[in-house]
Amino acid sequence: MKKINFDENIKACHGNFAMQVDQSISGQDVVIDRPEMLQKRSDLCLLSLCSLILVVTLVVSGCSGNSQSGEENMEALAGKKYIVNGHLAPCPGSPNCVSSEDSLQDSNIAPIAFTGSASDAWQTLQEQILEMGGQIEEVDGFFLHATFRSSLFRFTDDVSSRLDGENNCIHIRSASRVGYSDFGVNRKRVEELRRRLASLTQER
Repeated sequence: MKKINFDENIKACHGNFAMQVDQSISGQDVVIDRPEMLQKRSDLCLLSLCSLILVVTLVVSGCSGNSQSGEENMEALAGKKYIVNGHLAPCPGSPNCVSSEDSLQDSNIAPIAFTGSASDAWQTLQEQILEMGGQIEEVDGFFLHATFRSSLFRFTDDVSSRLDGENNCIHIRSASRVGYSDFGVNRKRVEELRRRLASLTQER
């Protein structure tokens, strides 16, 4: 096998280099020895590969970062403490939360009053939360935490309640974990619970 070196017969044409072989070898394999071009191609391939790896790394890390921050944000909005100093946690100020113990006018809602036994009212509240599609997450004495999920996007709303037996009422808070406005969903939920408890406690 014979090698032909391209150190000669090079001429410029419109700013590009054209290579010309002045030999033709019959019946033999010709190997073109161009180490500088091979090196350039190798460097270019390596650079492209590194660029691709960098882009993929940035995309993956960006996605995982957004996912993590989203989860942390949801936990922050939901709150790990639903009781603050013996009262329901305050609303964040956005129109996706209502609470009977909130001082903000837009977020405030009346507590659920009941007649008769406090324990019966407390039990009825839990039953009606389940009837309305909610899930009881925690019951600790006179405190209750439940969750509801929207039917379309499966967003989670948190419902917290505190039994106030001395004043014959149940303080309640309903808040969305994500989004800014709830279009009145949380207020409607509390009013529906109020209607159900009023009807059932009167029957008892």
